[in-house]
Formats: sequence, structure tokens, C-alpha cells
Amino acid sequence: MYRKFHYLIPFLVIALVLGGCQQSDPQAKEDTEKSTKAEKLSVTEVIQKNQKALQENKGSSYTTEGTQDFIIEANGSSQKISQTVKMDIKMTNDPASVHTKGAIQGNGQTIDMEMYQVGDEIYQKAPNNQWLKSKGANLQVPKNQMQKPNQTLKQLIDLISGDKNEKFDFLSMKETEDEYLLTLDIGDPQSGKIHQEFMKQFKAEMMPGLKQSGLPVQEDRIKFTKVEQLIHIDKKSFENSKTEQTVILEIPVSQGDQSSTIKVEQAMTMKRNGEFNGTIEVPQEIKDQAKEFTP
Repeated sequence: MYRKFHYLIPFLVIALVLGGCQQSDPQAKEDTEKSTKAEKLSVTEVIQKNQKALQENKGSSYTTEGTQDFIIEANGSSQKISQTVKMDIKMTNDPASVHTKGAIQGNGQTIDMEMYQVGDEIYQKAPNNQWLKSKGANLQVPKNQMQKPNQTLKQLIDLISGDKNEKFDFLSMKETEDEYLLTLDIGDPQSGKIHQEFMKQFKAEMMPGLKQSGLPVQEDRIKFTKVEQLIHIDKKSFENSKTEQTVILEIPVSQGDQSSTIKVEQAMTMKRNGEFNGTIEVPQEIKDQAKEFTP
């Protein structure tokens, strides 16, 4: 089982990081509309200004770093795997696309990982260097709508009003002298469409590796205890300089009369490096060799 799980690790990492961070990633140019210290904004107004800033930006590059622990419980015993993760991520808005490349280190081993997504097509590199193709949540939306990668905050606009006193269990906002701090709990099924989109993206990015690994995971019983994002938004430029994400989940594995559980605890921070003005395309040689996964 441990050998099969080793194969699954990079797919889990990308699914957890991008499943959330693609949806909480508003950025702005330095000349974006300014706000004054005296201006008191509601959550909706902050999100709308954030989205406006995103539309003016062609793309951005980021560095994601963090730690994760996997606890595998099987046959009355357990094994803990602690790892560090570092990824470089590039995103564009029109067309909406993502390219991530990085490495996972732990227990004296290094696992390289790489992923492309353009629209709803996902290409991921497995530990055996085989490329896998799957379908995820579509990053591209009509040009007359708010654009990805910040679909979570776009969805929030449809859910909340401009009433500064209205409260929602899955969303809160605090202010410091320089920043708005938005906290989102998108792991709770009660958060509705936001949770559904996160789960769709998570499963699309994890399932190809899961199928290739041979692990008999009970997909419908995957349980997220926590998926929380803390989004830092600058008060003057409305740039999102940093997103912190904490994820805790359990993955049941069952075969015959034997069952086990994979517990995952992950803490990641994604920082913006600057604008990305290039394009993201899947190389033809990757398309030619990719093995297609269908649920």
C-alpha cells in the first residue's frame, strides 16, 4: 500500500493546492483604483474591487511553499510521512490557464511534479514520467463575466449583499491598517456552490493518479475536516499579495474485508512574485503521449 500511495502523492498535492488557490487568487496592477483610509467597504465591495483589478491583469506568477503530513493507518499499524512542498505557478486570465512545476521532499526522497490546465483540460505528470489527461472545472468563462482564477470570490458576490451587518458562517473579513483579511471556509458542504466547485476540481486532479496507483479509495467517503483560506488584500491597490491555505482530510481505502485510512494535513502559502505576460500552452509532445482518464 505504501508504494501505491507514494505514486498518488503529487496528484494529492496539486489537487489540494490548486483546487483552492485557483479560486482565491485576485491580483491587480499598481495603478488600480485606490481607496482612502476613511472609506469603509463591505465584504461585497472589497470583492468587487478585487475582481475589477483582476480583469485588468493579464496574468501572474507565484511561489507556493508549505508542509504536509500523511498518516497511513492500516492493519493495526500506522506510518507518518512528513514532507515539504515548493511549486512555481503561472496563471493567465484570457485564456484562463495554469502551469505549475515543483518538487516534494521528505524521507530522503524527492518527487518532481508538473501540471498544465487550459480551460477544462488537465495534464499531469506522474512519478513514472507518464502524462495523464483529465477534465476539471472549466477555468474559462465568458468575457462579459468576472474571470478566473478567482471564481470563489466571484461566486461570493452572488451570495452576499452589501449589508455590512450580514454574517455568513463560511466567510468573514477583518481589517488591519494596510490590509483586508478575508477568511473562507470552503471545505464545508454548507458553503454550497463554492464547495461543489472545489470538490469537482479536487477530484479531477486527484482521480487520474488514484486510478493509476491502484489504491481502492472510496471516493464518495472522502471527508474534508477543514479547508480554510486566508486572503490578504492590500487596501490601496486591492492586490492579493498572499493566500494561506490549511487543509485537513481523510481518505478511506477499502478492499474486501480490509480497510485503512489516509489522513492528510497540509499548510501552504502562495505569494505573488509579479505579473506574468506570457502564454501557457500544453506542449504537443505532452498531448501526444498523454493517457486519457475518464471517470
